[in-house]
Amino acid sequence: MHGRTHETDTHRGAHAPGDTRRPAGGSLRGTAPFLDQLRSELGEQAYERYIGNDAEFRLDDDGLHVAVRSRFAADMIDSRFGPAIRRALDACGYPADRDVCIGISPADAHRGTRQEPPAPPRPASSPGRPRRHRPARTATHALDTFVVGQCNRLAFETARRIAESSDPTSLGPCFLYGPCGVGKSHLLNAVARQYKQIHPGARVKVVTAESFTNEYVAAVRSNTIEAFHRAYRRIDLLCIDDVHYLARKTGTQNELLHTFDALDLGGAPVVLASDAHPRQIKQLSEALVSRFVSGLLARIDPPDRLTARRLVEHFAKNVGLALEPEAVRVLAESASPASAGEHASARDLLGVVNHVLAYVRLASRDPARPVDAALAISAIHKHTAVAPTSPQLMFRPVPIDHIVQTVCSTLEVTRQDLAGKGRHKHVVLARAMISLLAKRLTKRSYPEIAAAIGRSNHSTVITAHRRIEGQIERGETVDAGLHLDGTPLAVLADRLEHALRAAR
Repeated sequence: MHGRTHETDTHRGAHAPGDTRRPAGGSLRGTAPFLDQLRSELGEQAYERYIGNDAEFRLDDDGLHVAVRSRFAADMIDSRFGPAIRRALDACGYPADRDVCIGISPADAHRGTRQEPPAPPRPASSPGRPRRHRPARTATHALDTFVVGQCNRLAFETARRIAESSDPTSLGPCFLYGPCGVGKSHLLNAVARQYKQIHPGARVKVVTAESFTNEYVAAVRSNTIEAFHRAYRRIDLLCIDDVHYLARKTGTQNELLHTFDALDLGGAPVVLASDAHPRQIKQLSEALVSRFVSGLLARIDPPDRLTARRLVEHFAKNVGLALEPEAVRVLAESASPASAGEHASARDLLGVVNHVLAYVRLASRDPARPVDAALAISAIHKHTAVAPTSPQLMFRPVPIDHIVQTVCSTLEVTRQDLAGKGRHKHVVLARAMISLLAKRLTKRSYPEIAAAIGRSNHSTVITAHRRIEGQIERGETVDAGLHLDGTPLAVLADRLEHALRAAR
């Protein structure tokens, strides 16, 4: 057998058939059983063609390392055989939380005949899972780093009970649901992480519904369904993200139902996450819906104001960005959509923090030096400024009726309010915002703008326009008793302008 033995064993893809060593006590030692299983997963022809003597395997306490002769080969093995590699590891009893890294061997990376630079080892895709969704195995996805508020407290406590309960199956399946960007995937991965910490050596699998579907279809086509069953029905905790992907996939739904039955018999809990309540997922089998709603259902809502500010502080701390309290408020409010009733997601909040960080670094300013509200407004204003895609888009006028309608809808004002004598803050702001946008987006004169909002004296429009321009220049924020309060006026104006240009 090829290889060298120190703390770990290293072997090429070809090995002695009689070597059947198994890992002892969960340690990663001996590649022969794994290679036997991988050969079974791939089939003799694919194994010899793509693995053969060209891939070098090494198992140590960090996981499986695969060294090949080119970046192309590394990418190909990663994309085509990543799921099979992980199934083979699972089948051999290796801990499921170990990494699989695929890269170019040092000897090949430094050969003079090669023009490509050496590529660092890259984590192999977990079974069928798109790389962008691969769960981060860092402290980021942990229960103690999840920012808890009124919007997500029930979901958090539900997830914690599953992770820490001595008998989690008594709680039934846990189903987390809510719109995109509110922390469902974070909680899903945090449950898996906490469960493994409390139960060392537990076999835990975290996948998306798309991954589960792809693996199931591939197993059926390649006649390796038994290996698929071993990978999914002999584990201690199963976590599935994006369950709504299963809509209209009857075969996969049936397989998942059988998997549930097997795990239930084995006493393994199941945690799921979806963008929608089980009963709102179209063409989902009644049997699955019944299973999903029989356990713990927990909705996660977008962050409320207090939680949004805590998230901004949390994200800023993670990237080493110091923010003054007023800057935190400005960023939390700036991330919220302009439409009434809508709230920023956690991803929106992370986005504004990252943009401020980039703005600060671009200005060669120390991120540890606290950012005040004025600087935060400047950064967000640069971030949201409208960038037309063409001169035609830039200069094509927008109908003034569209401007009036959009501003009224956003600021909760009626046309009667505009034409009346009322001086409520949100009405005054609406008149001023219409004046500002009309001068930006139309060629209408002040008298024409005044007529559009039902004002007989155009001097009031001129005054309103000049006043809001001064407020924007001073970095003032919305203060009108609305859901938009705290949003910089510059940001609100840019958002409305962008929406009006895009709607043409």
